[in-house]
Amino acid sequence: MNEAQLLGEICALLLKEFPQLQGVELSADTELISSGLLDSFALVNLIALLEEAYRVELDVEEIELEALESPGAIAALCLEALA
Repeated sequence: MNEAQLLGEICALLLKEFPQLQGVELSADTELISSGLLDSFALVNLIALLEEAYRVELDVEEIELEALESPGAIAALCLEALA
């Protein structure tokens, strides 16, 4: 799976699972945390969704917030975990 394909899947997952993102045009650089679109509860849910969708293990204690700030950063995090 390449990064562009993964980015598309992550954007679709975000729009499906987080109603507060409806109407938001997501791109690789959309700021999810600093803009207030996702809060800490949403991030915990997002990590669980990513682990389930991609069958990866993400260590919550080691993930920097920057790795969850945008769909592009999330795609990079998942690609690293898949490697």
